[in-house]
Amino acid sequence: MQRAWALHFQDSYRLRPNLTLNYGLRWDFTGPDHDLTGGYHNADPAAMFGPSGFYNLFNPGSFKGDPNPQIAQRPRPFNSWNVSPQPALGIAWNPHGGDGWLGKITGGDRTVIRAGASLKKFTEPQQYFWNQASDIGAFFYQFFNLYSNNNGGANNFSPGSYILNTPFLFNNSAPLQLPAGKSYLLSPQAYLKSEAESDFTFAGGPGANGIDPNIKQPYSESWNFGVQRQLGNTRALEIRYVGNRTLRQWMYQDINEVNIFQSGSYGVLTNVKAAQQNLAINNASGNANYQGSFANHGLPGQQPTPLFDAAFAGESAGADGSLADYTDFNFQTMVQMGEAGSIAGRLTNNNGNAQYFCNLMADASGNNPFGPCTNPLNGVGWAGGPGPGLPSNFLQANPFEAGNGALYLVAQGYSNYNAMQIDFRQRQWHGLQFDANYTWGKTLGISSPNNWQGQTYTFTLRNPRLGYGPSLFDIRHSLNINGTFDLPFGHGKAFLGQNKVLDKVVGGWTVGTIFNFQTGTPFLLGGGSGNGDPFTASTFNNNPNADGLGDGGVVLHGVTVSQLQSAIGVYRIPGSTQVSLINPKYLATSSGPNIGGGANPAFITPNTTPGTIGQRVWLYGPKYWNDDLSLSKRIPLRESLSFTFQAEMLNVFNHPNFQQGPGAGCNYYCTSAGYQFPFIQGSGFGLGGISPNYNTDSPNQGARVIELRANIEF
Repeated sequence: MQRAWALHFQDSYRLRPNLTLNYGLRWDFTGPDHDLTGGYHNADPAAMFGPSGFYNLFNPGSFKGDPNPQIAQRPRPFNSWNVSPQPALGIAWNPHGGDGWLGKITGGDRTVIRAGASLKKFTEPQQYFWNQASDIGAFFYQFFNLYSNNNGGANNFSPGSYILNTPFLFNNSAPLQLPAGKSYLLSPQAYLKSEAESDFTFAGGPGANGIDPNIKQPYSESWNFGVQRQLGNTRALEIRYVGNRTLRQWMYQDINEVNIFQSGSYGVLTNVKAAQQNLAINNASGNANYQGSFANHGLPGQQPTPLFDAAFAGESAGADGSLADYTDFNFQTMVQMGEAGSIAGRLTNNNGNAQYFCNLMADASGNNPFGPCTNPLNGVGWAGGPGPGLPSNFLQANPFEAGNGALYLVAQGYSNYNAMQIDFRQRQWHGLQFDANYTWGKTLGISSPNNWQGQTYTFTLRNPRLGYGPSLFDIRHSLNINGTFDLPFGHGKAFLGQNKVLDKVVGGWTVGTIFNFQTGTPFLLGGGSGNGDPFTASTFNNNPNADGLGDGGVVLHGVTVSQLQSAIGVYRIPGSTQVSLINPKYLATSSGPNIGGGANPAFITPNTTPGTIGQRVWLYGPKYWNDDLSLSKRIPLRESLSFTFQAEMLNVFNHPNFQQGPGAGCNYYCTSAGYQFPFIQGSGFGLGGISPNYNTDSPNQGARVIELRANIEF
């Protein structure tokens, strides 16, 4: 529930006969969206940052916060907004140019100049912050585990009787197991007002979700300036500039962004670079047992990797005689691709089946001071021997959410829009009326490449500005034409108006059309999906909560961004029912479901230098156009009664439009096995079906649709 009320005032004052001032002020009083049942549980700042302390990020060994953070009942997750003035000001001026040159330009009194500026605060839709306000509903929402109570017979259950199954959080392979009385289940156990985050460490729980209690209300500053000129008696031309800037947009910060830049011999980046070199030397050694291993076998040029030695402690020997994970295919691929961020994420135990994190926390005496590592119910332990005793916030700020997200909702996003608009209007003139408008615009801001929910994420907390770029709705050019034309036949028209029989047949027809042309929407070319999968290119950080935010970018070879953009289009693939969205020369040769999907490594490869971010290349998809047509016939029956027949043809020319979209492509590692990635984060280009057989890989507006309608008007 949310309560809000407002006061507003507006007025218009004519300063001169040809100059009018419009002004107003609105003041809102807005309370927080809150849960009337008191069921909202979330993390406050202390629980978000855990033992590290408020925004004490990337500082291993520094503990300034809560050593036992709690997810607690907090039905009102943020404070009310009561100071919210929103002024607006506008002018309209009809200059009189006289008989001179100014009069010729303005057409005497046929020109109107308008300008305005305003500040408007707004409230984000409830679904944009429900996850953070309620910790994904984990304390009261049953994760779809309410089932009919089967009484034993086949397909037989007691009507109105339901049971609550043991909850499975997300896609875990085993039920959540917690000590007695420590569960998110409402029944039969007691409802808890708070629960320690340590109860869910490594258990695949909902993570820590919270909102800045002092979060600000977002607002937009907008301004416009336009000149309208009347042309003749029925036409007008208007040219406008429209701009706005939105500040304090709500966005997620992943407090548990992994840290790869630690100092010392256990630093992630240091060890990944050494592992890359070890892997290359082992592969070139000629020793079959060493192939694919990144262990230090004492060969010339190889270096120790104490971080991996400690993390893999207690494992059996692999094919090369070293600890088994030194030859693990996933680790090998990540090392080869320089994915320091992905490796750091894996060491936090985010894969759910290894004990790397606890091994790193164990001290030289064989003890483990990190409590969750000693909880037998979470299924995670350690090798049982001595370890390096790394601080618990060595990899992430809040170790109690190791392997989980720690999403903090803050008001630090921003965006802007600037556009030139040209509008030409024709009022009814000899049966013709139409409006044609063209917009050249640009929309930029802090945004996620796959921003499905309207919320944005921080690309990296080290430099949020790196997330600044085109928004998902950055359409640079748009042309729209709509109009109607009364055909000049029949009674009162220029042709065939004398014959009553012909008038019934050819008279009263009107043709209408709506035509739209626009350039494509943007997508980010990347080296991987950024979703925590082993086949990503997360060279800098690893953010599994939003596609693309862990991506390390790409490297272009012998091609520029401008050349790639010029190559975007619709290219038919011989022998296939799909199309490519870029010139096939930039695509790798492949077969099966991914034909033409991967990037040609001669031109585009993922960035594989650990600790760096490659080029973040934004491209724009194919152009879009569509035309709808209507045809209507009006037949007078009596003075106050008429019959109207209308046919509407949507996409009248059955023209296909292909656009990139989620699932429409794959990254550099596309194979015939169908290893797919979101297109916007694929280091390749999407495929699309040839219309009218539209498909999800490359959505278009659909095949032609004809609608027939009949009306009696009286």
